[in-house]
Amino acid sequence: VRFLPVGALAALLLTFLPPLLVVASGSTTAMHKLAAPTFTSILVLLCSVLFPLLAALGLWRSFKAPGARLFVRLYAGLASCAVLVFAVYAAAIGWVGVMTWRM
Repeated sequence: VRFLPVGALAALLLTFLPPLLVVASGSTTAMHKLAAPTFTSILVLLCSVLFPLLAALGLWRSFKAPGARLFVRLYAGLASCAVLVFAVYAAAIGWVGVMTWRM
């Protein structure tokens, strides 16, 4: 239960940090890593799909975890809700399932 929100947050960071670092670097070779199906761009694609799923699963498990204490369930539920807010925003701007090489 407690690791699902952490995994969702890690996937969220791996969705947005690589493109931000590439754009901030200003390097054209770094831009090519996102403009073609490379390890970096596929990682962004997979994590952009994974973080909403992990957050939703974490929220569901926070209600359904039979052996977890109340504090752990509350933490998992609130952290998952916070990541789900980012997921809604990412879906609104088209970043859930983003393929950077098609932009």
